[in-house]
Amino acid sequence: MNDKRHLTPELFFGFEHNLLLPDEVAEVHAHIAVCPDCRRKLARQADLDGMAGAIHARLTPSPSFFSRSNLGFAALAASLVFASGASLWFVTHRTPDAEETSVAVREAMKTGHIDLPGFLNDLEEKQQTLMGGSATGSGRLLAPRATAVLGPRVTFRWEPQPGASSYRVGVFDLNGAVVTTSPDVAATEWSLETGLQAGRDYQWQVTAIQPTGERTTLPPPSQTPPRFRLADSMAAARLRALADSRKEEHFRLGVEFAQAGLLDDARRELTRAAELEPMRQQIRTMLNELASAPPR
Repeated sequence: MNDKRHLTPELFFGFEHNLLLPDEVAEVHAHIAVCPDCRRKLARQADLDGMAGAIHARLTPSPSFFSRSNLGFAALAASLVFASGASLWFVTHRTPDAEETSVAVREAMKTGHIDLPGFLNDLEEKQQTLMGGSATGSGRLLAPRATAVLGPRVTFRWEPQPGASSYRVGVFDLNGAVVTTSPDVAATEWSLETGLQAGRDYQWQVTAIQPTGERTTLPPPSQTPPRFRLADSMAAARLRALADSRKEEHFRLGVEFAQAGLLDDARRELTRAAELEPMRQQIRTMLNELASAPPR
C-alpha cells in the first residue's frame, strides 16, 4: 500500500469483491482497526445499513439476547457476519448493471488481461492516400491513433515541424471526404468541440505551414493517416458517469475504458493505478498489453 495513511481505491475494490491476497486482507483489517476514515468509507461502500437490515430480517433474537453477558458475543458475531457474509450480501444485492460491469474488472484483477473490442482492428492504419497535396513530411501525429475517444470533444496532438509557423488539421471520413478543417493554429494541438457523430470512425491529417507559404502534409500521402472512433452515445454516457462517481478507482476505470476501446484513457488510469499499487503485477501486465495494442 503506497499511502500508509489510507487504503487505496484498489484495495477497497479488491476487498469488496474478494479479490485480495490473504496478506492484503489482513492489511485491510489491521488498517481499518485504527483508521476511522477508512472504516467509515468501507462502511459506506458496503452499505452496512442495508446489510444490517437484511441480516436483521433473518436473525430476530429476543431482547434477552442482548443482555450484558451476550454483548461480547454479539460484537464478535457482527464482525464475523461482516467478514464472511459481506461478499454474499454484495452478490445478492448488486444491481444487474453493476454485476455486468464488475465481472470484467474482477477477472482483470485476477489475470492481468483485458479483452479489447474487435473494432480496434478496423482502426489500425492501412495504406491509402488522403486528399491534401503531394508534399511529404516526417512528422508524427500523436493522438488520437487507433483508439476510441469519449467525446464529444476530441483533441488532436502532433509533433512540431521545424520552421512551421502554423498548422491546419483536416478530419475526414474513411472514404476521404472532408468532415471539418481547423483554422490555422500556432500550437501543436487543436480541439474539436462538435461536429462528429457518435459511433463513427474518422481519420485525420495535419498541414504544416512555413512562413514562406510552403505546406507539408503529415503524414505524407504515401503513408496511412491515423484513425479513431467517437464512442457511441450510450457507452460514453455510462463511462462519464462512472468516471464522475469513481474518479479515485483508477484500476476499475482503466479496465472499463480499455474494454470500450478508449486506449489512451485506459493507459492513463492504469498508469496511475500502478503508481498507487507498484507491487501489483496484474497492473503492469495490463499496461504492457496496452503498450503493444494498436499504436499510440
